[in-house]
Amino acid sequence: MRIWLKELGIQLNGLWGKIEMEDDFKTPLMAFSTVIGCVNNCSYCPQKTLIHNYFKRTDVKKMSFGNFKIILAKLPRNVRVDFSGMAEPFLNKDCAKMIEYTNDKGFQMILCTTLIGMRNEDYERICDIPFGLTYIHLPDNDGNTNMKVDGDYLRILDRVAKNPLKNCTFTYYGSLHKKIIPILKKNNITALKFPLYNRAGNVSHIKSKIKSRGKLVLCKNSKYLNHNDVYPDGSVGFCNADYGQRHTLGNLLTASYTSLFKGEEFKRIRKAFKNGAKGTLCYDCDGCIGVYSKENLINNTKKIVRKTGLTKYIKRVMTSFGIKIK
Repeated sequence: MRIWLKELGIQLNGLWGKIEMEDDFKTPLMAFSTVIGCVNNCSYCPQKTLIHNYFKRTDVKKMSFGNFKIILAKLPRNVRVDFSGMAEPFLNKDCAKMIEYTNDKGFQMILCTTLIGMRNEDYERICDIPFGLTYIHLPDNDGNTNMKVDGDYLRILDRVAKNPLKNCTFTYYGSLHKKIIPILKKNNITALKFPLYNRAGNVSHIKSKIKSRGKLVLCKNSKYLNHNDVYPDGSVGFCNADYGQRHTLGNLLTASYTSLFKGEEFKRIRKAFKNGAKGTLCYDCDGCIGVYSKENLINNTKKIVRKTGLTKYIKRVMTSFGIKIK
């Protein structure tokens, strides 16, 4: 039995730990790109590709608060709102106002920020907002996260480190920038190192982790393909890796949320998932995996363990091998 579990990638230690509050795999979300064109220009975020393709369609660089309200009103309440998108959200001076408004409307939220553009008054407005998660992306010594580490940045980082936003995690790539280490130590902050991904082939210097996956595929991040991005002009992209703007599902300034998933582009993508995702952005994405792949088997096994408990799961596995258990 222990051998079978090991082969399926399940470690017995920690199985009785905390259960996730919600299943991101099924949760619909809309990530807001409050601006297009990020001053950070991080190495893993292909801004040139995004800017070149986005401005072929429109000249709207920043999302107005008025348009933000129109778009938010189109979203069902079960859609999680992520302030992340394809640029630092606080480069839009209305970002804190947008966050307050979203909270007042009762949406679940996640915030991903480098703190660049965040002012003291912004922090005051959002410090008590009940974010589901907050990710603070920190600068590193390796040229990955490229924000300017000056006095203004260090002061706002120190303030956030002393009194973190709700459910806050500090993250970095490579090695931590030497100027921020004293601030983290002083405030007993342990930052987590994250891996880099090539954004579905849009970042050439980051090696792909794609393995053989067969014809029938799925997105390991979104069961129903409803993790989408909305841009300043109201248009909605299929995925937060679509820096090349290949898959536009519709526009929430003029259409409904449900129409995004009834249009020809969404149908074409869904159909492609029966043929290895060929002809779509997903074909080059590490998050696109085979339905019958080992990775998907491991993911599903972990979910079964969490939901049904270890004993029931063991019975299922043994039954699948033809072994009857009383």
